Amino acid sequence: MRLTALIIGLGLVLIGVLLAWPQMRLYLTHEQADGRIVEVLPDPVDAHRVRLTMIYDFRVPRTAAASRAGTTPGYSSFASRLADARYRMVADPVVPNEQAAEWARVLLDSGRRVSVHYRANDPIGTAFIISPVHPGTRRGDLGLGLAAVGLLWLLLTRRRGE
Repeated sequence: MRLTALIIGLGLVLIGVLLAWPQMRLYLTHEQADGRIVEVLPDPVDAHRVRLTMIYDFRVPRTAAASRAGTTPGYSSFASRLADARYRMVADPVVPNEQAAEWARVLLDSGRRVSVHYRANDPIGTAFIISPVHPGTRRGDLGLGLAAVGLLWLLLTRRRGE
């Protein structure tokens, strides 16, 4: 029984870490800022479809070293790159002409903040948001939950066995 509990707990932790790895890598290599979608630009693809490019703004904070030196205040920037829920870059969404105005209105009127991820050494060139229109699950969140459950399982079964 004790070996079975150990295998189950370690299995949950391992699966959780594997699912959460893209999110953990993102948080280790990228900075995060709040942003908002400020414009949705329609770009005709053909006679029946339109590509929607979302422009979002975000503020790059001043660094601690620059703050002490009194130089390089924080600045605002614009970007348009999108990623899916697994943090892979994706193309802008393509929608039928009839739905383009509705999509643009919904994206602009949502009023919600978006998380902008960027590398500290190149905020403008590497910034992206998780696409609000591409389907996908947040596997990283699920993975972190599984790892936590696995660790809790190991802790509780160890205590019961003593």
